[in-house]
Amino acid sequence: ADRKVKGVIHWVSAKHACNHTVRLYEPLLKPEATAATEEAAATDAAAEAEDALGEEEAEVTDEFLKQVNPNSMVELKGAMMEPSMSSAKAMDRFQFERNGFFVVDKYIPTDGPLVFNRIIGLKESGLKKEENVAAAGKSRKEEQAKQAAEKEARKKLDPRKMFRDQTDLYSKFDDDGVPTHGADGEPLPKSRIKKLKQEWDKQKKLFES
Repeated sequence: ADRKVKGVIHWVSAKHACNHTVRLYEPLLKPEATAATEEAAATDAAAEAEDALGEEEAEVTDEFLKQVNPNSMVELKGAMMEPSMSSAKAMDRFQFERNGFFVVDKYIPTDGPLVFNRIIGLKESGLKKEENVAAAGKSRKEEQAKQAAEKEARKKLDPRKMFRDQTDLYSKFDDDGVPTHGADGEPLPKSRIKKLKQEWDKQKKLFES
């Protein structure tokens, strides 16, 4: 009788509940990839500055996509809620227990379920934060080691041979090994040859470093 209740979890009756959509948002970029990418970019800045703009844009885009968090937005359809939630208005705010704070999406459909967007998540415990920091540090070191190993492997690749094994893409090459004709025997466009030559030049510098 003297026991003091610290909190109450409210359960929803599945039989009487209404279904709506919930969106859980997380950071767009993976936290463990950001620092590693910044350090790698700083290390290779001088070399990359000499590359053509088109090649840089392609590499930057590819590297950026690798950092994107696939769970940056998770949509949960059919989330069960109290019937009264169906009367919620655009921009109304609610706290969902053990999940965080949510706001009703301003683009409310004329019919169908409402959409509740999470705007603030619950704070993590100190222990979990430490575990996440340690995991992020480990991931950064692993990513840096992987990039260093890949770079060392590329140093051993003779630029005159880098394209010759790609017979599924190219059929003829110039004296330096730069492709001039596609696998179908047709001449490659000048823009394509120019880009391949830029890749060849970059590999040559790495090979001779």
